[in-house]
Amino acid sequence: MTYVILFLALVAFGLAIGLYFTGTWAQGWFYESVQDGMPVRAAIGAAALTVVLALWAFIESKAPGRFDSLFRFSAADSVSYEQFTSEKQADGRTVETVFHKRVVPPGRVEYVDAAGKPWRRSDSGVVTAIVVDEAGEKRRFVARLNPDGTFLRDPSDRNKTLEVEYVEDGGKRRVMTESDIGTIHSSRLGGFFVNLIFNLLLLAAWIATMAVALGFDWGRATILGLIGWVVMLLVIWPPLQDRVRATINARPEAAAWNPTRSLSANWCIVCCTPGSRTIPS
Repeated sequence: MTYVILFLALVAFGLAIGLYFTGTWAQGWFYESVQDGMPVRAAIGAAALTVVLALWAFIESKAPGRFDSLFRFSAADSVSYEQFTSEKQADGRTVETVFHKRVVPPGRVEYVDAAGKPWRRSDSGVVTAIVVDEAGEKRRFVARLNPDGTFLRDPSDRNKTLEVEYVEDGGKRRVMTESDIGTIHSSRLGGFFVNLIFNLLLLAAWIATMAVALGFDWGRATILGLIGWVVMLLVIWPPLQDRVRATINARPEAAAWNPTRSLSANWCIVCCTPGSRTIPS
């Protein structure tokens, strides 16, 4: 954490210098005279922006990547499980088999049973469901099949079967596909819009700094604030984010932030676990 504080102090100093010289030059260019007390104005503006950046770093330490810059945030999310239980219908009975994840050359992921046999959707029976464990809760993904229990056929070619999809029974109705079994891909459109608002609030802080602290009119403050905002997102935030995550990962006693758990469950663990206030990415 010391490195994060030192980094923020360096950012504050750099922002103060940058705001002073940029503000002095821009006001000399746009106006007939420069505002009085520019060193103090620049220092106040730099302090305000640093506080916003420090708040962002604090949130990053609690929920890595949840509020990222627009240039680094991804609206797609995926969860890969270390193991799952496959439910197979064979000879009129349900057979449950546990499959574990392993990586095979050249980096392909597959799931195998205790004997090392890879998972298949049909092998002496039809796999009708996949069960995974999420923070102690069983999540069941049921195969989309015909009413008679057979695989769906391709409408364009009745001799071919469609890829089997396993849909979560209840919950968020997430989907796990046959070709990428053991992994769930989902969209974070809601998170994207929340993240967009968060980034726009940072932009508003920049514009307010240019208008209120440095004394520019709102039109020019918007242009200059937009430039400063982009520079912060591209140049300042990435190394600070990396430093925050490195600090988190250096604490083995930190409570794990499990993406498969609900947000409320994660926060409960982080806030209630003694001596644990950070979440590894």
